Amino acid sequence: MPRLSQVDRGRAIAMLMAGSTQRHVARHFRVHKSTISRLVSRLNATGRVDDRPRSRSPRVMSRHQDRVVRLAHLRNRRLTAAETARNTIGNHNHRIHPQTVINRLREANLLARRQYVSLPLTPQCRARLMQWLTAHMPRRFPMRRWRSMLFTDESRFTLFQADGC
Repeated sequence: MPRLSQVDRGRAIAMLMAGSTQRHVARHFRVHKSTISRLVSRLNATGRVDDRPRSRSPRVMSRHQDRVVRLAHLRNRRLTAAETARNTIGNHNHRIHPQTVINRLREANLLARRQYVSLPLTPQCRARLMQWLTAHMPRRFPMRRWRSMLFTDESRFTLFQADGC
């Protein structure tokens, strides 16, 4: 439902003062008649037609765009929030932030995937790891099982959120 601008609110009050009905004014501005009714009651109560104070910032994405984002992530589970944000234009041609996509997916009980890339170890580093394992680990763990293990030379640190690890 479109919101009335300050100019349209003044024009609506002028039309009502000129004798038009609330239903006619609502049809003219393509809003619900209760919008015009609340506008008149606000004018009578406060003497002003200013917009009501909002408790939070206006939505960047419409409900339809929320649904499109949700369906895109259901169709392609490897899609990241940053890719979706780059490909989606919000209301009034505003760019949307990847965190907005994450928030909308969280509302739908979905998760955006994060791209995770690890570097493979060099053969020399793998050989050194195997030497250390044979020297320090008990003999009951067979060597054939160590050969199938995946070793990485990276430690993962999260600075801004706890991931449970």
